[in-house]
Amino acid sequence: MSEDRPNPIVRMLDELAQTLLRVAQREVDAPLALLEQEVLAAVRAALPGLLGAVLRLSQQSLWPGGGSRQWPCPGCGERCGVQSWRPRTVLTVCGRLRFERPWCVCQGCGSGFSPTDGALALEAWSRMSAVLTAWVVEGGARTSFAEAAALLERWSGLAVSAETVRQRTEAAGAALEAEHQRAACQVQQSREPATTVDAAPGQLVVEADGVMVPYRDGWHEMKIGLVGGQVDGKLAAVSYVAQRASPDQFGPRLLAEAARRGALEVVGW
Repeated sequence: MSEDRPNPIVRMLDELAQTLLRVAQREVDAPLALLEQEVLAAVRAALPGLLGAVLRLSQQSLWPGGGSRQWPCPGCGERCGVQSWRPRTVLTVCGRLRFERPWCVCQGCGSGFSPTDGALALEAWSRMSAVLTAWVVEGGARTSFAEAAALLERWSGLAVSAETVRQRTEAAGAALEAEHQRAACQVQQSREPATTVDAAPGQLVVEADGVMVPYRDGWHEMKIGLVGGQVDGKLAAVSYVAQRASPDQFGPRLLAEAARRGALEVVGW
């Protein structure tokens, strides 16, 4: 990479510095709250450009000559040339990112792909980065979808609709539920942990209980499972599972979590 490649980043950082200098000169003896807002707004405005510059400098497919290279098809492995350049827009934690990247069409299997998308680990057609998706899902899991969207915008400046929060959160929940079901079935069939064992310290403790939870259609019982270790009479490294299900359905779920925490390795009870 040539010495002058970082120049776009340096130029944008210099522009940001000049903006902040003007803030300091304009807001003489201003209260901290105002300075916080001014600096944060300036930094947020600069973030998409900085991320875009770093992206273009870090991705080999976007370097000069990258469009003339042959790229392996992720489906069949056949090497393909670049057919065209296509734009892509992704909402990230740094703001809205817009860039053009090479697009290839495999002559062997007929699939289309971008080597840039592959290197960036961007899902096809996704308009949101994985990191921002994780933020959205965490907010949607902790509070209402509308409040999660409002808090995200207040704290990060990123506008995401409540409907987007709902879709992303429910999709993540469905994927997690499918993984839990797969693990429960595997443990029942193999009598072995479905994932790497994260053994609880001391004496293994497994408990189950139920609580009544209000739903829109009334109250329903939620089964709760606790798995952890007992060290010097105190619980340690506790993990939980919860499911609105019958005992027959919840039992395998709790068994899978107990197996993950080392229950199937116990040699003396």
